Amino acid sequence: MKKIPFPRALQRGWLSGLTCSLALAAAPTFAGTLCGTVRDALTLAPVERAGVFLRLADWSYTGLHAASDAAGAWCIDNVPAGTYHLDVRVDDYRIGLVRDVVVTDTASGIDIAAQLPTAAIDAPWPNPAHGQVSFRLRLGAPGAATLAVYDVAGRRVRAWADADAVAGERMLDWDFRDTQGFEVPAGRYYLRLEAGGAVVTRPFVRVR
Repeated sequence: MKKIPFPRALQRGWLSGLTCSLALAAAPTFAGTLCGTVRDALTLAPVERAGVFLRLADWSYTGLHAASDAAGAWCIDNVPAGTYHLDVRVDDYRIGLVRDVVVTDTASGIDIAAQLPTAAIDAPWPNPAHGQVSFRLRLGAPGAATLAVYDVAGRRVRAWADADAVAGERMLDWDFRDTQGFEVPAGRYYLRLEAGGAVVTRPFVRVR
């Protein structure tokens, strides 16, 4: 039988199409969803406003993240298939780390046991502040706690102390009056929390 040559142009087109098909078949096109909860490892209470950041195997940041709600729940959608690490933080503190999370085309549930710091303070709000400023602090364990405000010269202008503070989160509003009831001047101040052997400081500014 006489062999009929295949036209070169068709050969190139066929091979190109085959190569493209193979490349498409080799590349995963699906994405998955990661959901879960963040809870205190000691009390099992939900942790609100925890940031869950998705990192690659080399620890570079993917740009994908979520924040836990009041129930500690979080979700990250449209995650390309692969293996990742979850970096969990509250403010500047890393409270959890989950390595080698495999993402497929199905939803994955991950519950994170958070190792909360002994003491933590959110950034004072608003900042700068005028008539009043709010402080949100968290204690990881019951015990003595002292919250104080210092001026730039290091003078203590206001303080709150509790010899038997309970663990958990609380809010405190300050009207910019010192221990004698006088308004403090505009300027930069420092909030300092001492509890459980930890010391945490946050700056803020008062404006007129």
